[in-house]
Amino acid sequence: MTTPLWVLAGLSVVAGFIGFPHAVGHSIHVGHWLDHFLEGMNAGTMVYHGDMPLITEVALMLLATAIAVAGIMLARQIYVVKATAALEDDEIKSDVHRLLKDKYRIDELYDTLVRKPLDALSRWFDGIAEPKLIDGLVNASGRWTRGVGQGIRLLHNGRMFIYMLMMIAALVLMLLSLL
Repeated sequence: MTTPLWVLAGLSVVAGFIGFPHAVGHSIHVGHWLDHFLEGMNAGTMVYHGDMPLITEVALMLLATAIAVAGIMLARQIYVVKATAALEDDEIKSDVHRLLKDKYRIDELYDTLVRKPLDALSRWFDGIAEPKLIDGLVNASGRWTRGVGQGIRLLHNGRMFIYMLMMIAALVLMLLSLL
């Protein structure tokens, strides 16, 4: 199980050289690929301040290294020297520890804000909108088409008398509309 962690650690070391600090990067000929990759983007909001002083850069590198080493030493002290076992779920008393164990309750928040409303909307569409609205409109258009077709079928029956009567009725209606 530690193999993925070793791979990630190695890749982190390699990726760290992409944004290597100027104080050390120039002397070992490491390029600064990330220095200007956002130039021109959001020109009104981004301000480039140039290189920071050497002492500031070295101090920040030492501070970051000290924090990392302190974290490693603390983890070693807790889990190797004292051999403290991880707590079981029912043994957790601290609210902060419970919050971290529950992954900041993001899953519950997602369930409440996204999944449950979408499930309710889906049930509404499945139970009401689809069978009553959509199917109702489709069935109504089918019934309307069938009714219109049956009405027109009475007019087109192959009898010449009906055709003449319809032509005379249409002519009378056109003449009445002109008056």
